[in-house]
Amino acid sequence: MVDFLIKLQERWESGNLGVNLSVGFVWAGHSVPQRDVLQHCREAEKRAKSLGRNRVTIRILFNNGQFVQWTTPWECLQWLNNYKDREDNTRKQNQNWNHIYSDLAQLKARHAIPLKTAQKVDETVALAIFKLYFGEDNAEKLSKERGKITGSEDAKSVIEWIDGMIQVGWKLCSNS
Repeated sequence: MVDFLIKLQERWESGNLGVNLSVGFVWAGHSVPQRDVLQHCREAEKRAKSLGRNRVTIRILFNNGQFVQWTTPWECLQWLNNYKDREDNTRKQNQNWNHIYSDLAQLKARHAIPLKTAQKVDETVALAIFKLYFGEDNAEKLSKERGKITGSEDAKSVIEWIDGMIQVGWKLCSNS
């Protein structure tokens, strides 16, 4: 699915239309009513456009109505393909997204990565786990260009962006 979205952006840019592409993409469970899917599509598109130009919001909608989402500039979407797990499996078919997903869950449970309601927020641990699984270059770019990538300069937005990326990546890219 990620490759489809990457190719969509590449085809759009090759048309030289002079117009940016901001998209909301919803991946829904099989028993979600169509009206709910359409409403989530509208919300995802609105979110992509509200955080800046040239972005995609990927929303995974579960049968119970809950969802996870991630909004990112198109250029960062390919970072999902850069995932390298603990066992140094860089080949896409060998990647185990359960590793990063469980590491993130443990860190959140131990409050090493603050919850959304936390008063004091420091993104150091979130950036460290991102660096471990997605590479030093991507972590450095995220740290330096946080406003452009996450839509805000604050630490909370960096944590939410990383959390969303891992949640969506685990659902779309996991082979385990």
